[in-house]
Amino acid sequence: GYVNQTTQIVNYPVQGFATADVVPCGVIAVYRLFKKHGLRSLLILTVHDDLWVDVYPGERDIVIQLLREGLLSIDKMFKEFCNIRMEFPLEISMQEGLDAFNMEKVGEFTTK
Repeated sequence: GYVNQTTQIVNYPVQGFATADVVPCGVIAVYRLFKKHGLRSLLILTVHDDLWVDVYPGERDIVIQLLREGLLSIDKMFKEFCNIRMEFPLEISMQEGLDAFNMEKVGEFTTK
């Protein structure tokens, strides 16, 4: 047979790895940091490779700091949970806004 969606098929292993393995490790890392610092902000959901946070008033700066710290420590989480060493850089970008249609860039960060 003929494959119609070749781009989707070629991209599937990368997207599957990102959303099934990488993002959950980042969520756990961020959740641990939020709990450690006693934040009232909430991790709401993940959409593909995005993590959505409802930021409690007055916690914006610490949330940005902990998101950066947690998401850039995904390689450590992989080592802890899977005993796999990630040997490639991860890039994260952050945006903020009142809703998904009104977002502004906060920054971009890379692990290595």
